[in-house]
Amino acid sequence: KAKICQLSPAQFQEFCDDFLFRKGYRNIHSYGMQPGTGKTTIGNPDTYFRLDNGKYVFVAYTTQQAGIYDKLLEDIEKCLDESKTGLSTSNIEEIICCHTSSNLSAGDDFKLHERCRKEEIQLTIYGVDELASQTQANFPSLASKYLHLNIDTNQLVSVEEFVKQYDANKLAAPLDTEFIFRTKEKEDIQKGFLDYEIVIISGKSGVGKTRLALEAAKEFSTRENYRLVCVKNYNMSLYEDLCSLTEQPGNYLLFIDDANDLVYLQEVLSYINRDNSRYHMKLLLTVRDYAQSSVVKIVKKVIAPLLVSIEPFTDKEITRFLNESLGIKNDNYIQQIVRIAEGNPRMAFMAGKLAVEHNKLSSINDASGLYDEYYSTYVDDTFGMNKDLCLTAGILSVVKAVVLSRLDVLNEIFNEGLIKSDSFIENIQLLSRYEVVEIMKNEVASMSDQCLANYMIYYVFFKRKLVPFSLILEIGYKHFHDGVIKSIGTILNIYNNQDTREYCKQEVIKVWKKFSDNNDSCFSKFVNDFHTFNPADIETFFEKTILFSVPFIPAFSVLVG
Repeated sequence: KAKICQLSPAQFQEFCDDFLFRKGYRNIHSYGMQPGTGKTTIGNPDTYFRLDNGKYVFVAYTTQQAGIYDKLLEDIEKCLDESKTGLSTSNIEEIICCHTSSNLSAGDDFKLHERCRKEEIQLTIYGVDELASQTQANFPSLASKYLHLNIDTNQLVSVEEFVKQYDANKLAAPLDTEFIFRTKEKEDIQKGFLDYEIVIISGKSGVGKTRLALEAAKEFSTRENYRLVCVKNYNMSLYEDLCSLTEQPGNYLLFIDDANDLVYLQEVLSYINRDNSRYHMKLLLTVRDYAQSSVVKIVKKVIAPLLVSIEPFTDKEITRFLNESLGIKNDNYIQQIVRIAEGNPRMAFMAGKLAVEHNKLSSINDASGLYDEYYSTYVDDTFGMNKDLCLTAGILSVVKAVVLSRLDVLNEIFNEGLIKSDSFIENIQLLSRYEVVEIMKNEVASMSDQCLANYMIYYVFFKRKLVPFSLILEIGYKHFHDGVIKSIGTILNIYNNQDTREYCKQEVIKVWKKFSDNNDSCFSKFVNDFHTFNPADIETFFEKTILFSVPFIPAFSVLVG
C-alpha cells in the first residue's frame, strides 16, 4: 500500500492500466506521459477500453490525497461531458476511478455511485486499499514489476532453473544425463495425464524418480501445450506463488519433487478442483516409497490420482548406467559400485563419481559418507530419536525377516533386556506406517529398502552404538548365522574405514573369547568364519583342538587382512 502511494502519477496510471488488463479489460487505450515531466498527458478519460458489445469503459486516475471526493466527482463529470469525450453517455457502460487516498467516506462513496446510476452507468472505485489487497491476492507479479516487492516466495521455477539448482548438489546424480531404461514408465505417465489430473511416481530413494518425471513432463507439456513449472520447496506457503502463476490463463503442469516433504501440499491440491475458467492445472508428484501411503491419502481427499511405481535398476542396468554416464569400464570398480548401490542409480552415481575423481578403488571402499548424506536426515527426523524404534530397525536389518507370530527366535535378545517382545511388535507396526518396514500378509516383516537396511546396521550398532554389536553378534550367530555374516560383510564392504574396522574387530574378539571360555559348541565354526580378526589366538586354538574337522574356508579372508 505504501509503495503504491509513492508512485508518480504516470507510474500509478501504468500500474493501474496493467491491473485492469489482468482483471480482463482488453482493447486498452491509455494517454501517454508528457516527456520529461513524469506527468500524464491531459485527456478525458485518462484511459478507455472498448468492450465486445461496442460500448466503452472510461478510467480516471488520481494520486491526490486531500479532497478526494471533489476530485473523483470532477473526474466523473469530465467522463460524462460529451464535449470533452466526444462520446454520448449512452455509449458508456462503466466508469472506473483509481486513487491512492484513504479518506473517502462511505457517504461520499454512495453519492458518487448515485451520480452514475442516474446516467445508468456502472461506477467502480479502486482505492489504494483495494488495489493493494487484490495485487497481493491475485496479481503478485505487479508488485514485483512496479513496486519492486517480491510477494511470492520464488518456489515456482522453470525446468532449467530446477535442474540447475538440483545439479548444484555435488553428491546428487545430475538430471542432464541420458535418459535410459524407463521408456514404458514414461509412456504410462503421459497416457495417465489424459485421464487423471494427478500422477504420482513412487519408488525407493534414488531409483530415478526425478529424472523420469522431468522426461515425461517435458514431452507431455510440449505435445499438449501445457506450461511446465517446478516446485523448489523452501517450506513456505505456496499460495502467493500459485496466484502469481495463474494470473495468465492457460494450461499448467506443476511438478513437485519429493512431495512427501512438502508441508503445503494441500494448498497446491486446492487448485485442482477450483472452478476457474482461466486456467487448468495438472500435478506430477514424486514420492519415496516409505511415504507413499500418507501422500496418496492426502491426495485422495481431493481427487483420485494415478500411481506409477518404479523398481530399482538391475545389476546390468547399473553397469550400463556407469558405462554411459561416467565412462566406467573397469570390472573391479563396477563390481564394488554394484554392491554399494543395490539397484540404486543415485547411489551408483555418487560412488562412481568418487571413483572417477580419485581414480582409486580405495576411494569407494568406505561409502559411509554417501549413506549418511542419503539417509541420515530422514532417519533422524522420523524415528532416530526413539531408541526402541532404532533398535527394532537395526535388529530387523540383521535378521532380515521375522514372522510376527513366532518371535521366540528373538527370545535371547528380549531376555537381555534390549527390548520387550510387545514393544518390538508395536515398533514393527509403527515402522510399517513410516514405510520403513514391509509386512507381508500381516505376518512376515522385513525392511522395505535394502540400502536403508544396510544403513540401519551401521547407524544403530556402529555409528550410535545403541547396544554393543558383540551382543547382537553373539545371539545372532547362533540363530541368524547367514544374516549376521552378511551384515558384517556389508559393514566391511560399504563402511570400510579404520574406526569401523577396529570396532568390528573389537566386538568379534569379545564374542570369540566368550565362546572359547564357555566351550561353546559353535566356537570352531566361529573361528573358521572370523579367524582373520584374531590371528594371535589361532595358534592357541589349534593347540587346544585335537581334531579340527571344519573345512578352513574363512568367511572374511578376503575382506580383512
